[in-house]
Formats: sequence, C-alpha cells, structure tokens
Amino acid sequence: MPERNWVARAALMRKGGVHARSRSSQRFSQDQLLWDEIEEYFDESEQQQEQSRGKAPADSEHLTGSPGNAPGLKSIQP
Repeated sequence: MPERNWVARAALMRKGGVHARSRSSQRFSQDQLLWDEIEEYFDESEQQQEQSRGKAPADSEHLTGSPGNAPGLKSIQP
C-alpha cells in the first residue's frame, strides 16, 4: 500500500479553505454603502430645492463673493 501524506489528513488541515470576509465585515461595508447613498440622496434633493427657489447651488456660493449666512461674518453697512 502506498504511503499517504499524513499532513494532508491532519484534523487541523481539514479546517482550511477559502478565506472569506467575516459577516461583521460584510455588514459594516453594507452599512457604509447605505449611508453613502443616503447622503447622496439628500445632497441631490437639497440642490433641487435650491434650484427651484432660483438660487445658485451651494457649491458655487463661494464663487459669487457673497458670504451668505456664514456664522461669525457680519455685513458691512456704509
């Protein structure tokens, strides 16, 4: 009878296999994706509301030179 590889038949070696992400890691990544989608949704809805009011999007306010309602900034009255 031929000799067999005794390491391949060891009990600890049977537990080996494909390394997969843990369930908690999968839940965490799904949670992160969900929060990213939620944030994107609210950003888009906020831009749509500003456009419907006739305002420029919030991203371009710094280009117009108007401070808007930034905290701590007071308008200078002549």
